[in-house]
Amino acid sequence: MGCLDRLASRSIGSPMQRDPDILRKVLLEVEGLDGDQPVAYSSQLDDDDPAFVYHLALLVEEGYVKGRIDGDDQDVWAWRLTWTGHDLLDAIRSETIWSKTKARVSKTAGTVSIGALKAVAESVAKEMLGLG
Repeated sequence: MGCLDRLASRSIGSPMQRDPDILRKVLLEVEGLDGDQPVAYSSQLDDDDPAFVYHLALLVEEGYVKGRIDGDDQDVWAWRLTWTGHDLLDAIRSETIWSKTKARVSKTAGTVSIGALKAVAESVAKEMLGLG
């Protein structure tokens, strides 16, 4: 069983699914870190939401966040966004673009990959700028 499988199967209910709103929240929070010292997030602490920690771990594994997942699979350290993390956040940062992106995805596909979500957000932005 992989580290994320174990993380998702802990006593927080059924295995977690990706939630785009939580992914966006994580990206926004990590962007606000100074990047000099890592910040630890733990699913064991009352202050840290296990879903937030799970999504942070997903973003670390996929290279959107420079971080580390500890061997016990319950602690995730974050330093900063990577270049691709900044690109993704820039595509979904605007509340207007984010709302339109989620509406378009839910109306047509229901759920999509992060890459497709970013592409839809970029398409919405282009349309809003008159480029689409």
